[in-house]
Parts: sequence; C-alpha cells; structure tokens
Amino acid sequence: MKPYEVVRQIARFVDIPGIEPAQTHFGESYTNSTEWWAVKLREADSTFAWLAYSFGDVPMWALHAGVVLTETGARVGLHCHKKAEPGYCEAVKDIGQHIGPVYDSLSADEIQYNQDFSGFGPDVLREVGKRLGEVYVEARSGLIERRLINK
Repeated sequence: MKPYEVVRQIARFVDIPGIEPAQTHFGESYTNSTEWWAVKLREADSTFAWLAYSFGDVPMWALHAGVVLTETGARVGLHCHKKAEPGYCEAVKDIGQHIGPVYDSLSADEIQYNQDFSGFGPDVLREVGKRLGEVYVEARSGLIERRLINK
C-alpha cells in the first residue's frame, strides 16, 4: 500500500464528533502548495504522508492533532508551530504531556507531543486512527477550557 493510501486507511478509523470537513487536512493535498509552511516542509525534504485536524478557526499550520507516517509505523500527536500565537503552544505544553515526550521538529518548526506506533497492519492502523481521535477530542476540550477556541 502506498503512503497516501495508508493515511486514508487511518482516516477511516478516526472518530471526532462534530468535526467539519474543512478541518481535515491530508498532506498529499499540500505537496505542490505555495503556502510558506508547505514550502518549508518541501525544502526540508519532509514527507507529506500525513493527516491533520485543525481546531476551530485556528489555521492548521499553527495548531493541529495529526498523524505522520514514519519508516516503521506512525506517529500520532498534538503539534503547535513555533510562530503560532503563544497561548496555543503554552496550551499544547500543558495538554500534550500525557501523549508522549516533547519533540522539537526542526523540519516542521513545531513543538510536538507524539506517541509512536510500530507497523502498518490493519490492527495498528485502527489503533492509530482511534488514538488520533482521542488526542483531538482531549485537546479540543483543553483549548475550549482555556478559551483559545469556541468549539
């Protein structure tokens, strides 16, 4: 299965009540984008085999829950771009600690809290999708509590 097909498989298992289609972002849609952050990813030779869910009206590049494929599996997490409003990254630092260790992504210029999954079998992809939905719902709740988003 090709990387973008794997990402689409994962998306089938994500359950996020109330998510709007405009909040769903597939990396493959941005491979030729001229948006500054997509250009930066291409310049860093980063993968576009990812799926991200944005929060409310916050730009996806600034703050999202997402999954990116690695050579050995997938990485699910909560990500905040270093150029985003400070309140977002502060919230991510508080909310993200239970997801996994903090990771400073130089290629994406993000602060990330990620959980790694190994393999690409059907059960792993189902678990990755389920976890991505959980991360999003938990983060959305924390962001609403902090009055950083409305819904």
